[in-house]
Amino acid sequence: MPFVLASSALATETPTRVIIDPSVLFTDETLIWLSDARLRPSLFVSEALWQRLENPEGGEQFLPYGARPNPDQIRRIRQAFAENRFSYRDAAELPEGARDICEKLLSSDEPLADVLADEWAFLTSQSVAILAERTQASLDAFRRAGGHVYTVSDREMKRGLLAIRRRLPPRFLRVMKRIVNFPKRKLPKLLVAGGEFALALLPHVAVPLGAAELIRQGLAVVAGDP
Repeated sequence: MPFVLASSALATETPTRVIIDPSVLFTDETLIWLSDARLRPSLFVSEALWQRLENPEGGEQFLPYGARPNPDQIRRIRQAFAENRFSYRDAAELPEGARDICEKLLSSDEPLADVLADEWAFLTSQSVAILAERTQASLDAFRRAGGHVYTVSDREMKRGLLAIRRRLPPRFLRVMKRIVNFPKRKLPKLLVAGGEFALALLPHVAVPLGAAELIRQGLAVVAGDP
């Protein structure tokens, strides 16, 4: 399946969108985030994933991501993201490296390969994704396709996000950490940053020399606990 670019004005200096990985999508926390009127417009899912949700009985396809949503969860999530979807075809002016990784993902036998291509294109153009720390299927697939994932310490990521918090969607950090009633139900998460957002993080985190150039080429992202 060839990689196709479409004209769009999606790339902005300030990332206003966050894509949610399948490992987090079907949790109670996501519904809490969606209930926040200011944050909700910034939350997106892969177009390919949304299309897969047409089948409410198709929960088993998400098992590699540690999720097995029931038909009711699938219907609720599909309805919630009916207008907030992102396809790799929507990404304008992706770096050559990002296009290459998307093409490798699309031609691979990775579970949900089309979803992964949407996520990598989103990261290199929109800049932020959220996934479960316990199940890093997406990050592992990105590495197999040639992407570099720089994992930084919790302290570094928190320091960096505070320093550039004006680039984040409204109430992002506050709502991401808000748990209702049962703190023990909290699902540890990773924030993954790419593009201009990742470049803004670099002064505040420890990554190898040369990371900035790989990020500019669409070949690398930065991950850490928000």
